[in-house]
Amino acid sequence: MCYDTAFVVCYARPFLRQKGNGFPKLSAKAVGLDLSDDERMLHDKIIKGRHKRVAHGDIEATALKVSGARVERNGERYHLPIPTYDEPLLTHVWRLEDITKLTRKWLRAIANWASDRVQIDGGIDILVSPKVDIL
Repeated sequence: MCYDTAFVVCYARPFLRQKGNGFPKLSAKAVGLDLSDDERMLHDKIIKGRHKRVAHGDIEATALKVSGARVERNGERYHLPIPTYDEPLLTHVWRLEDITKLTRKWLRAIANWASDRVQIDGGIDILVSPKVDIL
């Protein structure tokens, strides 16, 4: 589950506007990327998965199963509830091969876009240092 969450968070972050970080929101149009209908659908599912499962913990994305265990102690019988949450991994719901292809396609498009900007403009001035106050 932790790798699944990490992937969804890292994939989605550039496509979401973040308050105060200074980075522009990434889009396919901005980097000249042409996504097929299937790739666009997968991209949208990953972003939606981030919203429903990771960022907001949507109950619709989680199945709750409550089973019971019988315990005997000092001659007394007790029934204890045992809740189990079943969250299928997003990377198991979607084909890992498709996710890998989509991610590589984005990375190539961004690298090509950055290379073109350097050739044309002599540099890219969009990166902003985060304001992190450690102490």
